[in-house]
Amino acid sequence: MSIEIDIWDDLVGSLYQCIARPDDLVGVIGDANNIFDSDFCHLLAVSTKGDVLLNHVTEPGHDHTAQAYEAYYGKIDPRREFLNSVTTGMTYRCTSLCDTSFVNRSEFYQDFLIPRGLRYVLGSCLHRDQHQSIYIAFNHMLGRADFTEEEEKRFDRLIKHIQRTVKGVLANGQLGEAVKAGEDYLYRHQHGVIGLTADGAISFANKHAEKFLLGSTGQFSELKLVDGSVLQAAFKTVLEKRSPQSCVIKNLNQAIYVTALPFREEAQRDGQKDLKVGVGTKVLVLCGGIQQRSHTAGQLMQWFGFTASEARLARDIAAGGSIESFANTYSVSVATVRTQLRAVLSKSGTTRQQDLIRLLLTLPLST
Repeated sequence: MSIEIDIWDDLVGSLYQCIARPDDLVGVIGDANNIFDSDFCHLLAVSTKGDVLLNHVTEPGHDHTAQAYEAYYGKIDPRREFLNSVTTGMTYRCTSLCDTSFVNRSEFYQDFLIPRGLRYVLGSCLHRDQHQSIYIAFNHMLGRADFTEEEEKRFDRLIKHIQRTVKGVLANGQLGEAVKAGEDYLYRHQHGVIGLTADGAISFANKHAEKFLLGSTGQFSELKLVDGSVLQAAFKTVLEKRSPQSCVIKNLNQAIYVTALPFREEAQRDGQKDLKVGVGTKVLVLCGGIQQRSHTAGQLMQWFGFTASEARLARDIAAGGSIESFANTYSVSVATVRTQLRAVLSKSGTTRQQDLIRLLLTLPLST
């Protein structure tokens, strides 16, 4: 089975977009399951106390299997016991873990997997911390062959991307938890915080949000969101989906990266320090500090031998921009921007966008 590069690129891109839209994750994993020709995928999260936090299968016809697994068989799953003992993100085929002799005497196999037509599984522990472990398993049903070594390599690549996405989603969630912990945390880390009521009126704003409010042309008018504004669109989605939404807003001719989060009223009753967000707050808007200066295109061209377009791309990447947004801004194809990015990385002696960003942060700004 081969996968066209455009389909692969779209799938990986969709995965990483789930960091900003966590509710889309199970749907995208379902798409991955279909693209990779698995019969169904099982996504499971279990707390350290053994409580099942997430139990999702991509095909509704296997809901009963997931329910039986949660009720009893998950507790005696020998594969999970093995995954708990190895590094997260590693991919394993069940046939490499359990031989025929083990299968013949295993209650898990004889009473659960085999009667339900489950034959071959390829899976991984995506994440493990002091609170929970998250697992993923792709399945071949009765009548299908075991996963080949080549398929295992392809799934391993996919699972590595899913793992990074899950970590990003968790980090996004942890940012939401940080909001609950109180204003001091946000103030120390220079987050601007704006509270919004259900009708988009400002209920609260801290000091770090003042610059944003003063410069966010077209976003607010008379202390209320402007109809049709970028931020209002994100605000409406948060109210509807109850999940974080991110957007980019032009502020004083600079890009400000903003995240809107649903505010849970019970957060102020969870025993942690209260965040004074104002009465009626339904959505919190977090915005970073405004970057006052950046490297000039001329500096980057002189330092690294970039072309003018490569220098623009490097500055945009360093400011948190994406390949897609850059292509849209300058009316070029994504393929062209990827070619330019490869040149930027090569000329700067870096291999990844993160390394490029770190490098540029160490260089002196223009005076």
